[in-house]
Amino acid sequence: MNSEKEYSLFLGSGIRVNELSNLRLRDLDFEEKQIHVLRKGGKKDVVAVSPPSMQT
Repeated sequence: MNSEKEYSLFLGSGIRVNELSNLRLRDLDFEEKQIHVLRKGGKKDVVAVSPPSMQT
C-alpha cells in the first residue's frame, strides 16, 4: 500500500488487499460511507466503512 489513506481504508473496511487494489473512484460512496467491492468469484458487495477511514 502506498499511502496512509489506503491503509486506513483497508483497516476500516475489512476488504482484502486485492479488492482494495482493484477499487475505482466510482466504487467509493462518501455520502453513504460505503464501498462497492467486486469480491472473489465476481460477486458484487457493498461494504460499510467506519467514518475515520472515509474522511477526505
